[in-house]
Amino acid sequence: MWQNIRPILIAVLLLNCTSIFGQGKNSELFRGLVIGMQKNNAELHFQKNQNYFESIQFGDGVVFTAHPRNFIYTSMVKLEGLRLYPRFSELNGLRYDMILKYLDQIKSYFVEGLDYKIAYQSFYWNAPYKWLSKDYVLGLVLESPNKKTIIHVHPIEYTVYDAEVLNIQIDILSKDLWVGLQRSGRIGEASQLVKLNL
Repeated sequence: MWQNIRPILIAVLLLNCTSIFGQGKNSELFRGLVIGMQKNNAELHFQKNQNYFESIQFGDGVVFTAHPRNFIYTSMVKLEGLRLYPRFSELNGLRYDMILKYLDQIKSYFVEGLDYKIAYQSFYWNAPYKWLSKDYVLGLVLESPNKKTIIHVHPIEYTVYDAEVLNIQIDILSKDLWVGLQRSGRIGEASQLVKLNL
């Protein structure tokens, strides 16, 4: 009888081990999108949950949107991040008072609601005109409780039809990608890495 049960027991143990180790390697990036997810799987996940990704709530009236064109892949294959913008704001941006509200509620949503840790906070991170005029780069940097994900929140300014537009950008990145971008100097100065409380 033991010889008949033994193969089944081994199979069950192997399945449990692979699921435990698989969870350690792949961590959720954002709402079912997983770090290292294949591009076609990430886009399929988006299509299945399109209504959610087109209207992501970060508080009262604070609504962002995500689209696969703003997904970030390593070697165009594995998902390592995504970029979010306030819904319906890409052409016209947001009013200054709305940006202040959005920034404060985003911070509250992640820090108070989801236990993210503040890794870095620029002095004027929630005062866009001063932040942009002083050439700050980092804004607000948050680290997930499992230390696998970094959220980078900051105001942005760009030109649309010869008009300057103010807006907000949220980058949700794997910690490995974030650290790599920091070290290469592609996000802030490489020297700012030591200032981050990671």
